[in-house]
Amino acid sequence: MTRRQAASAARLLAWVAAGAVLVAWDKSLERPASAVMAVPAREAESLCSRTGHSLEDFWKRLRAAGVSVALLPEERLSDLVADGRVLGFSRAEWEKWGAMGLLAPGVKMRPGTAWIRDRAVLLRVAASARASGASFSTSSAGGFFFVEFPEGFDWPALPAGLASDAAKALSAAGLIPALDGAGAAGQGRVLLPVGACARRVLAAVHAPSGERRTSRAFGDLAPWGQAGRDRLIVWKLAPGLGVDGNISALRETVKPLRLRGWSFGPAADAGRPDASWEWPAKLLFGLIVLMGPLLAVRSALAALKAAAPAVRRAAPLGSPVFELAAGLTACWCVAALAGVGARIAAHYAGGSLSVPWRVWTLAGPVTLGAMSLFPFPWPNLTRSLDAPLTAWALLKGCLLAAAVLVCLDAKTDPAAWALAKAGDFVFGRGETWWWLPWRWREAGLGWPGLMAALFLVEKGWSRPASACDSSALGLIDPRPWLLAGLLGPAGVILCFSNLGLPFSSAAAHSLGALALGSLFGGLLHAARQTLFRRAESVVQ
Repeated sequence: MTRRQAASAARLLAWVAAGAVLVAWDKSLERPASAVMAVPAREAESLCSRTGHSLEDFWKRLRAAGVSVALLPEERLSDLVADGRVLGFSRAEWEKWGAMGLLAPGVKMRPGTAWIRDRAVLLRVAASARASGASFSTSSAGGFFFVEFPEGFDWPALPAGLASDAAKALSAAGLIPALDGAGAAGQGRVLLPVGACARRVLAAVHAPSGERRTSRAFGDLAPWGQAGRDRLIVWKLAPGLGVDGNISALRETVKPLRLRGWSFGPAADAGRPDASWEWPAKLLFGLIVLMGPLLAVRSALAALKAAAPAVRRAAPLGSPVFELAAGLTACWCVAALAGVGARIAAHYAGGSLSVPWRVWTLAGPVTLGAMSLFPFPWPNLTRSLDAPLTAWALLKGCLLAAAVLVCLDAKTDPAAWALAKAGDFVFGRGETWWWLPWRWREAGLGWPGLMAALFLVEKGWSRPASACDSSALGLIDPRPWLLAGLLGPAGVILCFSNLGLPFSSAAAHSLGALALGSLFGGLLHAARQTLFRRAESVVQ
């Protein structure tokens, strides 16, 4: 073994050891998948009222099916005024009572005063005012408690938390009362209709977790779930199915999750990472997702160059397929290693990596790669700016901007949404390839683009130096393909850093996207070669 071969073997062993350590570290942080299922209380009450079914029995059956949270609408002080638990009078009413002699001499009550008889209601009103930052004062006389607000302050609009009676009834049924609305669970809230297809359910619960998710119940304000990362699945009941139909549809809908080992119900709190690690973890995450795709593509080029002599010597008929396979494999391995590191950093970031960080995962390396591959000055851009604006140029600019937005938009992801709808039409309600619409960047752009770039680079080594001028390359310029190829390793890192997706699933989905992207890239390459041959024959 030569010294160069020994050094290469040592580097390979070091990479394997680093990968094994990171995977073991990540496995020590991973926990079983779990979710919290909830049902809006108003929908349950409406369904039972329409069918004449007992609401208490319906709650028990939902509890047996795995539902553990009931979402209640938040009351406001105006609701307490409407049912007489709080009394409030305007200035006109006070003046009318004074003119009629109904007020005792010396009584000075200002408008904006809430009259309360029950001490528990007084505590709710005071807590609501204190939480909103409103100034108020309290007093008591004649069996009433008075909460006095500044005149003109709209105190009936203040939130008052959950309805205590409804919360007690739900607690007695074994359910956790929580506030309805998106704020009840941050970005961890997933709204799904009962009876949704398996692919839609799996895609929703495995979506990136985003911000911390906590429940806000009246009284005991406590987060649910281990480290706040459990999904809150809110099921929208179907009025036309009735009580029995909704229960049966709910059980069928969650069956794919149960078969994959998911558990339902508030899990024991496993503790949150130390808050002091949050910003260092965010910084490490940003560096990994910025440099990881670039290093992965560089590793692909190095593997392509290293494998070429051995393949041409041992299996010349397999060239350039074996070289391309070596380059793509090296790229995926480095990207997966960076993804595991990003996954660990995301764990220590405490679940605070939201959508902007996902956008950074794609936009950061692509922007840096574009600046590296196409350094300033840009003569073509200068000529385009000096030329008069035409409708065709405007259309091309709009199409380019739309394509960039679609490729880098990890928030709404319209392309993934459209592909998911197409998958529902093609595959029906099955679970086949449910993850593929969310890996479209890797399978459709990243790996085919990188494959084309590696092929052009491999062919470029045999061209003379005079033919490698970037201004004369045209269609054989590998740089645009390399730029598109960055989406492949960037997608791998994005997939691995998703804490809502198990490690084994992330690896399987990324390998599946690599295989499909390689197949798609091979078909495109064959089609391109056929078109070039036909064009050459026509010219001759």
